[in-house]
Amino acid sequence: MAIVTYTEQIVFERRCCANCGIVYAISEHYTNRLRESHATFYCPNGHAQHFPQDNEAEGLRKELKRKEQELSDIVGQKITIENELNAVIKKSKRDLKRLTNGVCPCCNRTFSNLHNHMKKQHPDHIVN
Repeated sequence: MAIVTYTEQIVFERRCCANCGIVYAISEHYTNRLRESHATFYCPNGHAQHFPQDNEAEGLRKELKRKEQELSDIVGQKITIENELNAVIKKSKRDLKRLTNGVCPCCNRTFSNLHNHMKKQHPDHIVN
């Protein structure tokens, strides 16, 4: 029977318990899993520990969500502005058509010579 030799290098991270101050080590691989899951682990004296801060992936997800919300807000503002612009254009076209047909914008009556009527009856309303 042949003897098989297995060699593995394990990297440990030094930890210090926040409650009792004992120094201990956890493998880097296990530490990474704990950071991802935020699971509770214990120091050798039994005090509960965990990694509360967001890991890199969670931070990026939050940033992405914030950026998506910003984009959604901007799109909403764009739609609102476009709707307001369309309403102004529609009103301007309607007013222009009414003026072209001789309807006074102040008293809503029709005149064959709207310009003279505006000059005489509404001199403060004339715009050059």
